[in-house]
Amino acid sequence: MFDPNITTQAAEWFKTGFLVIDLETTGLSDDPKVEICEVAILNHEGQILLQTLVKPVRPIPMAASRVHGISAIMVKDAPPFKQVYPEITALLNGQKVVAYNAPFEEAIFDVVCQREKLDPPAPAEWICAMRTVSAYFGVQRFMKLSVACSQLGVKMSGTHRAVGDCQSTLAVMKKMAGV
Repeated sequence: MFDPNITTQAAEWFKTGFLVIDLETTGLSDDPKVEICEVAILNHEGQILLQTLVKPVRPIPMAASRVHGISAIMVKDAPPFKQVYPEITALLNGQKVVAYNAPFEEAIFDVVCQREKLDPPAPAEWICAMRTVSAYFGVQRFMKLSVACSQLGVKMSGTHRAVGDCQSTLAVMKKMAGV
């Protein structure tokens, strides 16, 4: 049922180390006006390296707020993306970075950084935990993080908030790695 090659690979990632990132946004990457409204980065041991709300330029759409629960009031005193950007890049550049849906996180950085005339973060490698979970179970479909947690017997932490999603992603990676 489980792919032992994925277990071996995930265990190796824990030996060499990686970072886990999650972004909460105002929309999807196909929206040229999408903004980041929260970012969290953890190391592979679960230590929080960065956890911050980010103040977007435009109002957070209600549809996005309903998903992650972040409101305009919550971000009113938060730093703008350009202020958080140096810390993000200092942490991510040259590192292995795991995200539950890595192509989404990478695309968001591409859109936001292009608009802000900044270079996107440059990890040594993006690792998609969602694709890894699919390979682990030997299925073609992608599972939501909540489904992956349920399938692996992992208790979710604060869904659709950046730190909680990072913690849940890390717990899923640990289960697959057998650590």
